[in-house]
Amino acid sequence: MVDRPEDGEHGGTLYLAPVRTGEIHVVTGAAAVVARASLVSTDLPELRDRTADALQVTTQEVDDEVLVEVLDDLQRLGAVVGRPV
Repeated sequence: MVDRPEDGEHGGTLYLAPVRTGEIHVVTGAAAVVARASLVSTDLPELRDRTADALQVTTQEVDDEVLVEVLDDLQRLGAVVGRPV
């Protein structure tokens, strides 16, 4: 993983290359923020708080369905092991 939080749109850019495939995936903007936050925890309330804080928005502005969708995508890529219940 290469993390460039200052690059590109708000949230920066994250380059992921899961060990099992080595294929490089580029995650940008708010999705990069979610990916970074998921490295600490995939617990939905904590993930929502960290994402809101990083994006400088309220937790009410963070859509849980979108968080789960991004986590599902990251899990399919092999970048996240767990996801919220």
